[in-house]
Amino acid sequence: MSIIAGVTKITTTDENGRFKFDGIFMTDSIKWSLAAHNAKGSDKVKIILDTIPKIGLGKNRNLADISTDINATLKTYIDNGKKLDDIYEQTGQLDKVQRLKEVRIKARRLKAPSNITPQGMLRIPEQSADKIITFDENEAANCATLSMCLQARIPAVSVEPRGQFGYMALIDLRTKASMLLILDGRLIRNADEVDEILMGSIQPEDVAKILLVRTNRAIVSSLGVAKTQASC
Repeated sequence: MSIIAGVTKITTTDENGRFKFDGIFMTDSIKWSLAAHNAKGSDKVKIILDTIPKIGLGKNRNLADISTDINATLKTYIDNGKKLDDIYEQTGQLDKVQRLKEVRIKARRLKAPSNITPQGMLRIPEQSADKIITFDENEAANCATLSMCLQARIPAVSVEPRGQFGYMALIDLRTKASMLLILDGRLIRNADEVDEILMGSIQPEDVAKILLVRTNRAIVSSLGVAKTQASC
């Protein structure tokens, strides 16, 4: 009997006391209870269950012939190439080997220009900003996200979760208010979009400059958000 599976089976042993239950599909984590009675109805019966034989594991006939160990495959290829070069050298057949000169490729990340004109309607003059922030190559490389660079360069500013869904936002620690974020002349109103910008969609090395406005109330009021105490 299995209460969870809702199955109850009854069978009778043969003359040797052996029994079996047919037509049972046993799934994982299903528990069974087994009880026995003799011909006189007594439950003082010893039940011995057969052991379940282990399934032997053989070689998988469907195993792919291609090796997935890339490192070992490349090492074998390089070693074979060196052995072939040695054979050519010993037999005087180096003319069959085309040896290439060593070439070193160095990449340099392009720095974002600082004279970019915002494409959106909201443009803040540099002379109206309290602070202008730019990131050099080393500083940008040490920041995994834009939020890390902002917290390191803007005093009294923290990146903290806000709202029901815990989206990250720029918080002015002096007023405890969320800072207004303007990207390329466009006011970012959605909290999830602000979260994406701060946490990875825009890399610090792609930022030309950041204008921080805190004391210029005329600029803040012109943006149409009276409660916002600062903008970035």
